[in-house]
Amino acid sequence: MSDFFNLKIVAISHFISRSGTLYLHSLLDNHPQIASIPGTINIVDLLEIKKNATAEECYQIFKNNNPKFFDTSKFTFIDKNNSSLWILGQNKNDKIITDEPLFKKNFIYFLKGKEINPRNVLISLYYSYAKTHNKKIEEYKIILMHPHEKKTTLKFFKFFKDALYVIPIRNPIRAYKGVIKKIRYVSNLRKEKYYPSGQLIESALDIEEFYKKKLDMCFIRLESLGSNLKNIMLDICTLLKINYHSTMSESTFGGKKYWSNSVEKQTNHFDESRHNDVIDLPRKDLIILNLINSDLIKKLNYKSINLSFFEKLIMPIIVFLPLKDEVDFIKDFKFSNLTIYLKFFIFFFPKRIRLVQILLKNKVSKKYDYIEKKMLT
Repeated sequence: MSDFFNLKIVAISHFISRSGTLYLHSLLDNHPQIASIPGTINIVDLLEIKKNATAEECYQIFKNNNPKFFDTSKFTFIDKNNSSLWILGQNKNDKIITDEPLFKKNFIYFLKGKEINPRNVLISLYYSYAKTHNKKIEEYKIILMHPHEKKTTLKFFKFFKDALYVIPIRNPIRAYKGVIKKIRYVSNLRKEKYYPSGQLIESALDIEEFYKKKLDMCFIRLESLGSNLKNIMLDICTLLKINYHSTMSESTFGGKKYWSNSVEKQTNHFDESRHNDVIDLPRKDLIILNLINSDLIKKLNYKSINLSFFEKLIMPIIVFLPLKDEVDFIKDFKFSNLTIYLKFFIFFFPKRIRLVQILLKNKVSKKYDYIEKKMLT
């Protein structure tokens, strides 16, 4: 039987949001040599547990933070870490049921005699999931984890410095547009006031913190999963020292068809239209986004914006203009949300100045050479 505590850890994380981490995960989820939990789970509190915690307490933290984990049909877009796991199967009405009492029993049993720390607790969760779902544990060579967001990944890294971090990269301008759509949609569902916070700075920072802390990373150009899927999967197999398997050509979770985490168009395959259609943003927005991501766009051969002489001349001014998303936010002003608007106006220019500082640092950074070197093609 595989010793879970000695298996290679592979972690999927963001480059920037809406870059295809769930799609990549779904291609690997059903591989017979990979231990995986479908979608993303909330692990933030587990990464902060104390040494004197008990296995029972750790389990309760996990359950409290993932209350719908045991029946994926209960998820909705309102839930955090939902991963659209209620839309599974040929007819989009399948679900993954995990026997909670058995899962808990396996979790506590596997932690018996082990030091209580975030690493052991997370590995035990993956063992428990595999055991509860009658997986062939003896065949496993890899544990595929999905800390997902950058802040969570940096906390995760403290306990998994030996992990390989696989990071999909998408055209950053399309990713930005996707972020806006998703956050606006979910904010409306949750009856929360939408706030345009941090998207530009996140895009400019990309892997900066990961690069500084020297995570062992490899990168996948998301668009290549449509045009060159099998070769990318073969490269992953070589990298992870596992066998190629036909499941790597299908988007599934728990062995059931997965229909993406999109709020506008659900598909079970790589949808080329999401990556080739016209980017419907004002010229000013495209110029700013192109400036923010110019080095990455050049390295990965994404289509860039050709600037006129006048646009180049006024570039220092353009950067400080509001984007359409921010203008729409301002137009939707209501006195009941005055505090939110005050926050936006107070921090608008400081954030733009911070953005310019990041862009200047990016010009001398070696991180884009590192990305190019570590890209699976």
